[in-house]
Amino acid sequence: MQYGYLACALDMLNVRDLDLIAQARALCDVLVVGVLTDDDIRACTGRVPVIGVEERLILANHLRGVDRAVIHNEAEFELLSESMLVIAVEGESDWLRPDADVVLTPAIFSLSTQLRTALGAVPRSA
Repeated sequence: MQYGYLACALDMLNVRDLDLIAQARALCDVLVVGVLTDDDIRACTGRVPVIGVEERLILANHLRGVDRAVIHNEAEFELLSESMLVIAVEGESDWLRPDADVVLTPAIFSLSTQLRTALGAVPRSA
């Protein structure tokens, strides 16, 4: 049985996220989604997430194709990645260990990308 691990933000869930999960699920029998923390998203994007991590975790656990959703934790990921196929989006995998068994999926464009860009230009309180 092939286990897969996909770390993603799932902030403002959209078609791109659903497509990524479908691609990841096609590569494994059991898919675990690691939902990035608010701090991780802030560090990666420079913005506060629109939806908090606890709500994103609940959403992820209800998505078709996701067997289990957890809050992504680097220390736990190091242990998990030794026994799981890691799935990442091309160009968004800088956080991966160089020796991880990784499959890169193509980046998918959606109209939500434009919305995220527009929101990035709006000043937000921390």
